[in-house]
Amino acid sequence: MKNLSSKPSSINEFQAYINDVYGTKNEERSVEYIYAYLFRNAAYLSRVIGEKGNPRTNFIKSFSWLFALSSKLEIDLEEAFLKKYPSICPYCLVKPCICVKTGKKPVEYIPEWKATEEINAKYRVYKAQYPNLPLEKAVGHINDLYPGNRQIWNVTGPTFQFYRILEELGEIHEAYTSYVSGNRKIENIGEEIADVFAWLVSTWGICFPAKSLTDEFISYYYEYCPVCENESCLCPDHGDRGERLVEIQQLLEFKEKIEEIIELAPEYKDKLESVILSLETVEETRSTTGAVRTVHQATSMLDDIANGLESVDDSTKRVKSIIGTVISLAEKFPWG
Repeated sequence: MKNLSSKPSSINEFQAYINDVYGTKNEERSVEYIYAYLFRNAAYLSRVIGEKGNPRTNFIKSFSWLFALSSKLEIDLEEAFLKKYPSICPYCLVKPCICVKTGKKPVEYIPEWKATEEINAKYRVYKAQYPNLPLEKAVGHINDLYPGNRQIWNVTGPTFQFYRILEELGEIHEAYTSYVSGNRKIENIGEEIADVFAWLVSTWGICFPAKSLTDEFISYYYEYCPVCENESCLCPDHGDRGERLVEIQQLLEFKEKIEEIIELAPEYKDKLESVILSLETVEETRSTTGAVRTVHQATSMLDDIANGLESVDDSTKRVKSIIGTVISLAEKFPWG
């Protein structure tokens, strides 16, 4: 992206950019492959937010796979989003939404043909005003339309928001399988993709009301594919950077530090060698569950050792310092 004189800003432009970088690879991939990565990254996003971590990268990955899925299905995401969410709620037909009062219907009965005409008219007006909808405008647009989302979040946390994202992701797959069997139109998939996009931009606006989603996208893709750094991605399938499974290199660093402690404080050799053996077992099994269990037991043991050190000589200080480093290292393991 760094070589582009004009950086993307609209939904369409970001979808096109993701397609430029990953389109060649995605031509070879199935819809199910792309959908699986979308679901995975949305799940990781929910976990990071639940842990009160920094979810900005997880947001960008989730949006990117949603753009990729849209392109794979030849769906114009911006168009689908605006058709589903013009300047009124598609259910109660007002802004801000009052579905909580009306039960997802207009205040007074309106025939379906008339409701559809009203939504289409609102869409045409909004489209004329924003022929290319800026990503930032989409964030503000959806949260102005549904201010209740923020109120629910403030009271109950992110659970409701991600319950809805999960539900809508399921509906994407249901619409797709029905489309493949000839029972739905491609526009029906577009409606479900628009729903996921709406909930994602709403969540971004709640989490980062003062941060630019556009700037975050540009920063993440400034060197093009952030993994291989090519303008047209050359990464192998399933070759992405892991987030939630145990990383063996991290365990090896952890193990090396414990070996340093054994050298400096041989009186703890028997205790700590059991940790070394457990780490070697995990290195062989590659079990994330085993890694989490082993690391937590090891840090608890190291805490006990540090608390029992009474001497203040240089060797003891060094042991305490390494123990602090090991515990700090463990706290940074994303899979822990």
